[in-house]
Amino acid sequence: QVLRCWAMASAETKSDPVPTKPPLKNGDSTDTLCETAEGAEEDDKVEATPGPKQEHLYRKLEHFVAQKFGPKGSASRPFVTGDEIAQHTSDEDFWCLIDGKVFDMGPFLRGEVRHPGGKTILQRQLELSGVDAGERFVRWHNPAGNAVRRAPDSFVGDLKGPLPRHLQKRWCCCRRRGRD
Repeated sequence: QVLRCWAMASAETKSDPVPTKPPLKNGDSTDTLCETAEGAEEDDKVEATPGPKQEHLYRKLEHFVAQKFGPKGSASRPFVTGDEIAQHTSDEDFWCLIDGKVFDMGPFLRGEVRHPGGKTILQRQLELSGVDAGERFVRWHNPAGNAVRRAPDSFVGDLKGPLPRHLQKRWCCCRRRGRD
């Protein structure tokens, strides 16, 4: 494991024994101060397989989930219904759906685990897009990064049946909230 922390890096490079918080830039998150990253050196690698990013990201996501829970549809692999997902849509208890797989984001939102993008990005996911997080997951994650390797730790199960309409994407940049 590699410990990434601005305070530690600051203390190592300066003689100041008590580092001060670096100034924030527009768009910075204040809740990503320190994180423990497994395989952090892998994050900077570029995916060498040609093709759509979403396809590769979802394939890798399935690969790592299957390693821990077995292949999709197997008896060892849990499933979740849309009604169960509906019980987990608060600012501290949020389940999201990515490529038919349900993940528990609650530990990130409660501060039990650090999300590299901060918990604000997860709260924004719930506000803007509901529980269907596939589009934003693809936008912000790399197939060669830590997110796909760590995903099984947050995996709840595969979605069984349809996602209730009120949990589907709420709006996008070209539509006002509440309109379909």
